[in-house]
Amino acid sequence: MKLILTQDGTPTLFHPGYGEAYHPRQGALLQARRLYLEKSLTHLHPAPRVLEVGLGLLVNFRVTLESTLGRGVYLRYWAVEREPLPWEVLARVHLPLPRAEEVFAEILKGWPDASFVGPWGELRIFFGEVETLELPQDWATAVYLDPFSPRVNPGPWSLPVVTTPRTKVQGFSGMVLLPPKAPSRP
Repeated sequence: MKLILTQDGTPTLFHPGYGEAYHPRQGALLQARRLYLEKSLTHLHPAPRVLEVGLGLLVNFRVTLESTLGRGVYLRYWAVEREPLPWEVLARVHLPLPRAEEVFAEILKGWPDASFVGPWGELRIFFGEVETLELPQDWATAVYLDPFSPRVNPGPWSLPVVTTPRTKVQGFSGMVLLPPKAPSRP
């Protein structure tokens, strides 16, 4: 996989099998902060429980972790990943998040274990297709729906996945975005 720099100076990878990068060219860090952390209000939540579909390079996890470490709150982060990357690939993606990068370095030592726990919180990873996994209902305070595009990875974007209770959250979430319905004609 080819390492590329995004416009905000943070790295991402180009996946040759999907023909897409893991993050938009505008920025991996920018996307994680604005689209996921801030729009879900996770940066304000006193006890965040995040469910991510499409863990990828763990950028969203690291950005969320940096936020919780800075606020001194415990993070519970569950993620679904169909194709986990080898630790050697993940280790090439450094982010300007000093506290989160320390934890990330420890996680890489145990990668690809499915569970990591520390004073910072917990990371649980479910390896497989989100369409077939049994996840707890109404567990998350935010859902980060971040798989590759529906064009190359339609399963996580399917209506049964985005409308099932396992991807719904307690309270507000702006993460599951669907195109508007066409107006009905009488």
